[in-house]
Amino acid sequence: MRLIKLFLKFFLALLLFFAAVWTIFAMAFQTKVGKQWMVDQGLTLIEKQTGLKIECKAIDLLFPLSFRIQELKVLEQGTTLLTVEEVKRLTLSSRLLMGKIVIPKLSATGIYLHSLPKSSAKKQTSPGSIKLKEIDLKEIQIAKSVSTQLGLQEKESEQLSQLTFQLEGRLQYHPFKAMAKTDLTLTMRHLLYKSLQGKVKVKAEENENVSVKMTLAHLPLNESLTANMNGFMQAPFASWIALAQGEKSAIDGDLHCLIADRGTKLQVNFTLVSQKNFKLEFHLQDPLGQLLASANLTDQEITESQLQGKIFLPQQASSSFISMKGSLTGPFQNLQLKLSSFAPKLLIEEKIVTNLLSTVQARFAGQQLTGKAETSFEWETLSPKLFFKFDWNWIKQQVFLKEFSLKEFDAELNGEAKIDTTTGLVSGRAQAKQLNLASFSAIAQADLKGSADLLIDFMPLLEENKKSQAIEWGLEAEKISYNDFFLRSFFATSFSDFKESYATLRVDVAGLEHKNYSLEEASLKASCNYRKALTGNYFLTAKQLHAFTAKADLFKVEGKFDTQELKWPFELKAAGHLADSQINENWEIETTGNWSTDLTRFLLEVQQLTGSFGKTNVKLEKALHLKVDKNSSVLEPFSLLWGQATMQGAFLKEKEEIDLDFHLKQIPPELFKLAPFELPFQTQASLKVSLQGKLDRPTGSIALLFDQLQFSEDHLLKKAQLQGKIALQLSEKEMKVNSELVGIGKTPLSIHGTLPYILSLSPIAIKKEENSSFQLAIKGEGSADAYLPLFLEEPPGLAGQVEIALQVSGDLKRPLVQGFLELKDGIYEDLETGATYKNLFVRLEGEGEKVVLKEFSTVDSRDGGVKAHGEALLDYGRNFPFHVQLDISHMYVMHSDYASIAASGKLNLSGNSLESKLKGQLQVDRAEVKLEEALPTQIKTIDVTYINAPKGFTDFKEKAAKAATELDIKLSAPLVTIQGNGLKSEWKGEINISGTTKQPLLFGDLHIAQGQYEIKGKTFNLSQGSIHFAGAAEKKTTLYVVASKEMESLKVEIIVKGPLDKLAFSFRSNPPLSQRDILSHILFNKGISDITTGEGDTLNQSFTSLNASEKTEESQDLLTRLRNNIGIDRLDFTTSGEGEDRDFALQVGKYLWEGVFISLNKSIGAAPDRFAIEVKLRENIKAEAEVDIGSNSQGNQGKLSLKWKKDY
Repeated sequence: MRLIKLFLKFFLALLLFFAAVWTIFAMAFQTKVGKQWMVDQGLTLIEKQTGLKIECKAIDLLFPLSFRIQELKVLEQGTTLLTVEEVKRLTLSSRLLMGKIVIPKLSATGIYLHSLPKSSAKKQTSPGSIKLKEIDLKEIQIAKSVSTQLGLQEKESEQLSQLTFQLEGRLQYHPFKAMAKTDLTLTMRHLLYKSLQGKVKVKAEENENVSVKMTLAHLPLNESLTANMNGFMQAPFASWIALAQGEKSAIDGDLHCLIADRGTKLQVNFTLVSQKNFKLEFHLQDPLGQLLASANLTDQEITESQLQGKIFLPQQASSSFISMKGSLTGPFQNLQLKLSSFAPKLLIEEKIVTNLLSTVQARFAGQQLTGKAETSFEWETLSPKLFFKFDWNWIKQQVFLKEFSLKEFDAELNGEAKIDTTTGLVSGRAQAKQLNLASFSAIAQADLKGSADLLIDFMPLLEENKKSQAIEWGLEAEKISYNDFFLRSFFATSFSDFKESYATLRVDVAGLEHKNYSLEEASLKASCNYRKALTGNYFLTAKQLHAFTAKADLFKVEGKFDTQELKWPFELKAAGHLADSQINENWEIETTGNWSTDLTRFLLEVQQLTGSFGKTNVKLEKALHLKVDKNSSVLEPFSLLWGQATMQGAFLKEKEEIDLDFHLKQIPPELFKLAPFELPFQTQASLKVSLQGKLDRPTGSIALLFDQLQFSEDHLLKKAQLQGKIALQLSEKEMKVNSELVGIGKTPLSIHGTLPYILSLSPIAIKKEENSSFQLAIKGEGSADAYLPLFLEEPPGLAGQVEIALQVSGDLKRPLVQGFLELKDGIYEDLETGATYKNLFVRLEGEGEKVVLKEFSTVDSRDGGVKAHGEALLDYGRNFPFHVQLDISHMYVMHSDYASIAASGKLNLSGNSLESKLKGQLQVDRAEVKLEEALPTQIKTIDVTYINAPKGFTDFKEKAAKAATELDIKLSAPLVTIQGNGLKSEWKGEINISGTTKQPLLFGDLHIAQGQYEIKGKTFNLSQGSIHFAGAAEKKTTLYVVASKEMESLKVEIIVKGPLDKLAFSFRSNPPLSQRDILSHILFNKGISDITTGEGDTLNQSFTSLNASEKTEESQDLLTRLRNNIGIDRLDFTTSGEGEDRDFALQVGKYLWEGVFISLNKSIGAAPDRFAIEVKLRENIKAEAEVDIGSNSQGNQGKLSLKWKKDY
């Protein structure tokens, strides 16, 4: 018991001793000297271990070993690294005396990191054990200079400077025990984005893994999207120590990012192998695509990198995507980038682009990225290729594009440029010379020809307080053809200043030609400002603008536009004249109004329109208002006066529905002359249109009323003035017709019924309703020459009385016909052959599916005639087949002054609407051909090729070829008489006629039966002769004739042979003589050695003329050459009387003007001289007056005569 008491006294004494010592030390540390010693010890220890110097404004010691520090500053070689506004409490352990950092509590606020330690700072020694039991650091901020040291951009530095941090927790580190116990939390907030929160938590327990967990919530990406991020790393403490000591390690981690509103996910997996090596894999998933990448990074290079992914394009088919793959490898000083992408199918501006392939190859050299890029794709028929080289210096913030080339077809656009990445300004030039516009025909979807030069300049405008991008381009082209349009020259240029938002445009064209239009020159000038709204003005002028028959000598339009305003004023002036075969009048027009558009709607308001057309005034009586947008079009009621005529109209279109009213009242005849084509009639008319319902099949009515209808062609009616109407009633399934023409004959011509057609306004067309029938009733009675122009484009010269009573119904391809069409008392005159047929009777009857020619008969002027019968099937599928049998009896197929031919036989005409054939046999009953004494020289035909023919135009030769009937006729001619010009002959033979009615071909021969030829009073007998036909009569017909005569002791033969247009004359005799000697015997009854000089001239001229294939001045006779040389119209020798009373006279004549001819006959003998005057009164009527003059006249006798002639 005593021992216990002794131990307690010893322990108490020891305790009191230590308390006294601690009290002494505490009191010592509270002194000024003690405080300073403790601070010096701590600062010396920190500086020794870190190489950093610490300064502070004031230190207060708090009992027992705590401090409060004011304005703490940490420096490195004089540079401030860190400032702390106040260390509220720093509690140190007594183990600090042994060189160990043991801080039970650290609390501070207002911490500001100015800079990071430099690499040249004193190498840190390994600290001893560190133990921070309680850490509370608030309001930690980082300066922008730190961001610069970290290599961050200006925007990133600005965001980092807006962040504040707070660190709290505990830290215990025992380097020799390889143990750490840590629980630290770093919290981050943003000064502006209050919802942004970030937290990093480091936790480690003794002999357990060290984990790092990071969360970042509500990270703003833009005004509507935010992201949430989570990261985690974990590894044994030994792995972290190995990593810190530069040894190999294996620390795995991952990072997840989610943009919930967009559906974007990012996952990053990484492994820290050492301080100089880590492996990285990441997977990005987004509605627009996905991306996979992996790489192995060291402090020297990147190896084993791969990148692949897909980009899905919005608003396109699921098959539209861009796939890409690439790599980034090599040392950091010389990284090699390879990237390629491929898109099998894309939709760009509603155009399908296929096989889009792009490749990039580049390397990082220092502060620059240098490489090349290529792109190719297919668009319709185009396959362009783009290539350029580039240098990107991110320090100088410049990109250079070199060897830029865009190739397609024969065109190539070349250039180079420099891009300032800080300002976005571009300087450079691109140009293309001698572009072959034919290469762009596929794009234009037209036949395009010509050449063009293109120049584009990119110009940065660097003035005081102004940096702006400007672009100026120019396009010049010549000899451009676009389908049916031709343009001699085209020039366009534009300048744009993007800083000032200002642009100008000028377009000049010259020499525009089209089949119905032409333009001498035009110019458009415009300027605009597009800073807040698109505003500007324009001025368009054109000269010599021709459209159909209208010609504008001057055309001007000027106006302003402002997208902030609803109305853009404009003014239009034009003046010109109309000139064609029908009308020649001056016209002018002036109009003012407003218009506007925003690409979704179009507004037009014509407030005033005045003008004149010749003596007729034109005026807009009620303003025109038009509004067009995506879903509707509205034309408010308007009224236009054209002299006495009135045009009124209005319509409303909403989606696929329309309501239209249009009325033209009292259209004068002269207004029809403005039509783009010549009309064969003139009339006064009114038109009224009223339509409602669906655009593709509206219902309503169309009515055309006409008065004083008069045809103007010579072969049509000239005096009769017709009245009538054409009325159509439209429904969704059919069209009702109610038409009537009055004044054409005894009864009106009427057409009533229904047709299986509907009217469509979108597109504008008349469409046939399938599986629908029709029904028409046609009735009328009148003169044939009045009816035929209504149905035939070129009516024949036919007269007579026509009666029609037909009912047509059924299907258009197989109609059914009932009723009849009859022509009686008809007369037909064939102007080509001169044949005239009378008593023509034709009756056609409908019998359901066929039309029967019940009767056809006519007789010619000599009682010859023809009868026919046949039928036609109304079958569209078989092209309406027909057959007609003709029975010809002694009918004159030709009857003129030159030829009369009568024939008999049977012919069969059969075929369909596309082809037909006339076959049979004919025998010539009588044929007389008379040769004129002086036939005119045949005019040669000229082949005509039509250029710039309007659409739908068909050459009349093509029309004739299509309508021509095939021929297969055997013609026998037992007797053909040919006489005239001293010839009397009879021929016989057989000819086969083939080819077509427009181009007949003749094959066969006619042989001479007997004949005589008289020349210079000598009669030659035709001993041999044949006419051979071998095709086209005018080209493939040859003649061979031999005429002979016994002349005293000489037998002479004249031989004529060769083609009809190149006959050759030759002579032979027995005994043989020369050609000229034989001709001398024929002309003068004596040989060439006995003729006079004048007879010799005649002989030479006759010999030349006989063998001349064409009449030339050299082959003309003496009188013809005299007429041509002295400028008179007639010079000739005439004879009168016979025997001893025969008299010769010289006749001289001259036309005073057209239709008036005077002549003078000067007699050589006793006959009186005669003066005559001839006046042409009408086409076929002449008046002649003659009077005897001179000494031989007997009382100036004269005569007056009236002559009429008709040519067949």
